[in-house]
Amino acid sequence: MMLACIQQFSMRFPPLLTFGLVFICMCVLAKPKTRVFSELVESNYHFQVFEWNGEAENVLREVADATCLEFNQKDQFFDRTNEVGIEIERILEEQFVKREVKCEAPRTLSGRKQNGGYPDLAFELDGANFYLEVKVFSSDTISSTQRTFYFSVSDDPKIVRDAFHLLIGFELEKKDDSDYRILQYHVRDLRYLPCKVKVEYNASNKSLYGEEARGYQFSSSTSTNGSSP
Repeated sequence: MMLACIQQFSMRFPPLLTFGLVFICMCVLAKPKTRVFSELVESNYHFQVFEWNGEAENVLREVADATCLEFNQKDQFFDRTNEVGIEIERILEEQFVKREVKCEAPRTLSGRKQNGGYPDLAFELDGANFYLEVKVFSSDTISSTQRTFYFSVSDDPKIVRDAFHLLIGFELEKKDDSDYRILQYHVRDLRYLPCKVKVEYNASNKSLYGEEARGYQFSSSTSTNGSSP
């Protein structure tokens, strides 16, 4: 429809004016649209995203505090930041299991166990289902508007039930070229997260951890939970 209109326009008006119209149309089509995360899940997979009001907060605090303590006390070096994230996720999962909370990478709709893609972990507590995304970031990027959260629609999704959708972001300090320390963590509800739509749905650190973030959330500094410097 739009292409036909442009063709008719180009027959009646100068090329420069036609080019201007095409450019405007391309900008309009390319401009990312924003949708709330819960709408994306519910419209694509037809599973409800519950509003989080602190359910399982005590366990989440215990697990996150223990993860920070264990990570910060170890002498370990990493070549890349994503390796830090993998290690923190491993420790986090182990801390859930130590508390007799079943936690693992969620299986897809077809039953496959898949590590990549949203969400990273799934756990069940007191009859409630939780999906948990694990992120790491440096302190100087907490207000960055670059994309750091991704959600892509799949024919074989890892979201297979009604659940709470949470994110835990570990804020890192780089002590030297390959040594990292967790400064604090942020746990937030993803239900109201505004996601910009292009090829995939995404959100920035500013949306995840900034003042504009909506929904129940809490943060804690490692200085308050006994982590070693």
